Amino acid sequence: MKTESFLTSAKNPKRSMADIKTEIEKFIENAISNKNYPLLDILWTFSYSIQQTSQSVFKYPNPKKMSIFRGLLKVVWKRNLQKKYGLKLGLIKEQMVCFIDSFWNGIPGFLNSETFDADEKTLKEILVRKSSYLLNENLHKRFEKLSDLDKKILSFMLNYISLKLNESIKIAEDKRQKDKNYTDKYESLCGCQIKTNETGEIDYYSLTDIEELSYIFNHFFNEELKENKVTIILPEQDNIHNIYSFSSLGDSLVNLCAGYWAFSLSSTGKTRTIKLIIPSFIYENIKKFKGELPKMSISTERLDELKEQYKLKLQEDKKKKKIEKGFWDTEELKSNKREQRNAVCPYIKIGKSLIKK
Repeated sequence: MKTESFLTSAKNPKRSMADIKTEIEKFIENAISNKNYPLLDILWTFSYSIQQTSQSVFKYPNPKKMSIFRGLLKVVWKRNLQKKYGLKLGLIKEQMVCFIDSFWNGIPGFLNSETFDADEKTLKEILVRKSSYLLNENLHKRFEKLSDLDKKILSFMLNYISLKLNESIKIAEDKRQKDKNYTDKYESLCGCQIKTNETGEIDYYSLTDIEELSYIFNHFFNEELKENKVTIILPEQDNIHNIYSFSSLGDSLVNLCAGYWAFSLSSTGKTRTIKLIIPSFIYENIKKFKGELPKMSISTERLDELKEQYKLKLQEDKKKKKIEKGFWDTEELKSNKREQRNAVCPYIKIGKSLIKK
């Protein structure tokens, strides 16, 4: 089956950059003409995930790291298509196989060690040029029937990214004043990475600490959005259970066509992080609707206060779990001792008689 060669280090024949561009454009155009938008979302998710993954995973591949990459890719593909379209698992698998067969295996040599940088940039450029307008159109359609909760989520994300963006610009300015060799316009922050292209313009915002953001959102809007933990056994991991966190906040943004779940993978393959990607063109589009969204005021100081509260909450939750575990462990120990006594002596003495327990 073709899919077996997906993301392996097999020696593929070299293709010219012109051939690769043609193949990518053809794939995207066919998906658009057939209105197969889930397939496009699979490609967007793939693109953002390879941008977040260490290049050495592709440049110096080994079966174990590639297997982990495949496993994580399927996790975020499934999550995005379920939350955006409500697709059943069978249909999601069909889209995955279609992508692997017609795109990945259909472009031999794509993302190999020699051409990775150029291939990754080419895919990103063509995707934005050929299909970003569709994402904006879908966002506009969603705006026609937003719920009150949807509006709160968009307002919060707009204000949060705006705050982080201003903070990033200020930090970068301070660095430029101290170091003449430092030329970056933006500085990536903890919890919010600002990814730029070759010209220095923002490509997308990569958000981590999604559970923390959910806590802050709930505080501001008196809501109860929850965190969703997913336990997955990745291939080549000796049946180790990996727990990944998603959130209702991120799921809602995916459903509103405002973002994608993606992931990052370190060069060793050991550090894996689920991330929420907000494309810059989507962020700019949402800003146009700011007047229709609930107003909120958020400052860096207040944000820091809530982050500290969240840390304390995590510590308290951890303590509670230890206490609960200790209680149940004690109860289990008592129960085991009773069972052991019963096994040793199945009778009790009442007066001069022995009665079976």
